[in-house]
Amino acid sequence: MWSPPSSRLSACLWTGARYLWRRWVRVLPPKILKGFKLAKVEIVSEAEGAQVIVHLKMAGREVSGWERGTPTSRNWLVLAASATMKALSQYVIPGVSFHLQDVTIARIKSLRVALVSIVASVSGQDQLLTGSCPVSLDDREAAVKATLDALNRRFSEFLDRDI
Repeated sequence: MWSPPSSRLSACLWTGARYLWRRWVRVLPPKILKGFKLAKVEIVSEAEGAQVIVHLKMAGREVSGWERGTPTSRNWLVLAASATMKALSQYVIPGVSFHLQDVTIARIKSLRVALVSIVASVSGQDQLLTGSCPVSLDDREAAVKATLDALNRRFSEFLDRDI
């Protein structure tokens, strides 16, 4: 088992590093540090159109986002990614918005991969976020996970601390 060094300077540095770590951890609640998880994806196809509802768990509570549209093969992916962004937007500070640029399924040799690109607008500045997820069973679920992958990389910057 590793223990802090015994010299006086090293002990001082160790104490300072521990203090900074504790201060940083206090900025985000412990459950949020673990990130958000996909609870379930509901896919509804009706005569009037299609609807995708995404349920996410984060910080001990569940949020959901939904999107309606036309049930085409490409649009199912767009609906799934947009519903995910709507669910996550409940956690962000005012002035932050997400815009889906593209979502597609690409083939890499025998592997199918969902690819998502999102533009996050923060105080007038745009950031391009990308994510990917291998398709195991369902294209729409992979699109949701790719969206989570894209947003998870920078989500702590957009997070509303009053949640």
